[in-house]
Amino acid sequence: MNELRVAKDQTAAAFYLTNSTVLRGTVFLAEYAAHHSGRQTLGDLLRDSEAMIPVIDQQGQFVLVGLASVVAAEVAHRDAALPQLVVNVPVQIHASGGHRFDGAFLLDQGAGDRLSDVVNSTSGWIPLESPSGVAWISKQHIVTARPRA
Repeated sequence: MNELRVAKDQTAAAFYLTNSTVLRGTVFLAEYAAHHSGRQTLGDLLRDSEAMIPVIDQQGQFVLVGLASVVAAEVAHRDAALPQLVVNVPVQIHASGGHRFDGAFLLDQGAGDRLSDVVNSTSGWIPLESPSGVAWISKQHIVTARPRA
């Protein structure tokens, strides 16, 4: 049965949840992404998952995280695997659960450079780069978004 398993990389991640908590643990990302070249990103996992994301929490326990309750999910910069051609849109986000994020939304080159371009994009998850890493923010959980200089 092991020969049928898809190889996965273990990646540390933090899940900001609607109940104001942050679940830290390990997610499993594929070596190859289904819709682009390179490895699967946390953003790919969020977009491709149906209702639950499997996580091993910091105590080593298996946990299924309800995707509808995820405000944002963050990984370290080295684990983000983002494309090189991006536009930074500086922003401050207040989100469900009282979570706050300061950083820059990352848009594909040519997709615009204004905050309105970001929030009107077709993706439900928007990558935001900050000093602590890259977080994919759920648009449905954004309470306010303010441009930063």
